[in-house]
Amino acid sequence: MTLKPDVTAYNWPTTPCGCFVHNEDWVNYKDPAYGNCLAHASSRLVCKGGESDVGIYADEDGDGICPSGKAVLKDECFAAGKEAGIGMTIGPDMIVYDWDWTPCGCFIYDNVLINYKDPVHGNCKPHAKCKSICRKEYRTITETVNVNPVTILSDYVSDFEVKSKGFGVSCSSGFEVTEEECYAAAHEAGDIALRNELAIGDWGLQNKMSVGNWTWMPCGCFIYRDFYINYKDPAQGHCDANIGSNLVCRGGGETLSQSDVQAQSAVYIYELIAAEEDEGICASGKEVIEEECLAAGHYVGTHMDLHDTAFTSNWDNMPCGCFIFDDTHINYKDPSHGNCMAHDNTKLICRKEVETIGIERKL
Repeated sequence: MTLKPDVTAYNWPTTPCGCFVHNEDWVNYKDPAYGNCLAHASSRLVCKGGESDVGIYADEDGDGICPSGKAVLKDECFAAGKEAGIGMTIGPDMIVYDWDWTPCGCFIYDNVLINYKDPVHGNCKPHAKCKSICRKEYRTITETVNVNPVTILSDYVSDFEVKSKGFGVSCSSGFEVTEEECYAAAHEAGDIALRNELAIGDWGLQNKMSVGNWTWMPCGCFIYRDFYINYKDPAQGHCDANIGSNLVCRGGGETLSQSDVQAQSAVYIYELIAAEEDEGICASGKEVIEEECLAAGHYVGTHMDLHDTAFTSNWDNMPCGCFIFDDTHINYKDPSHGNCMAHDNTKLICRKEVETIGIERKL
């Protein structure tokens, strides 16, 4: 092959991660921390030679802990996980916690999260979504293990549960899921919800978790639109029930009271106006300001496949203010820019009642 003299670094969504050659000539690098590591027919990975001294063991190959003498220590775990997890979408951090339902030692959860659980804690249990990381050869350094008899159940009962969509602003006291537990708890409880055929969505959860302080979402751990795993710090306040969100709580608890009807009340603040009904801008006083646009879009577009960010630009051929493009993109165009034009693929988001004042408009 004849290689280009320069390296191109970019986070392409459809390529492998790390160093690779594309089309036999382009030398490329994609940061593994970006995720979305995908094999590509025209790309060849470039890797170091030699064989790793650590290996991955699926839960059916182990007993919830590495054999004596093959344990990976906590200080080694993250590096070993990145080494052994080549080809996975490994997250940028390691979580250390004493879960009661996972293997002990170093392991990868759901091909994404590198985790470490102190073997002293005991309760070393194999799990369908966990892969233990163990040394291939024995060594003399070992870790203390609290040996507890473990009964492996064919149908695992989770410590967590997914609440009904739209109910509650947070889990009741003592039943909250921490930020460190949220990703694993959502996958665990979501899998059980699907297996039990609960009528709360077709679970296919995203392999990452977002942390933010959305003003229009519940507090704690929750699943949004049957896909996004999110965590919002309850200390931030502004905990709102949302008709597209399922709280994830510890089993046996309740959500803090707020009815399904209350959860939907915000929908009645805003409305969608199709292109054939609008003039490229909301009626005066009914505009949705830029700071409200993302939340308003998700309130009225729960039936759409919307992105979780809003785009701001001064397009010449689009409406002014807040609008949804192609049922996927939430966009905002400053009305002061002018050129406010209705578009076949857009839906304006406006207030139902006159409230907004002081917005500069240039039609």
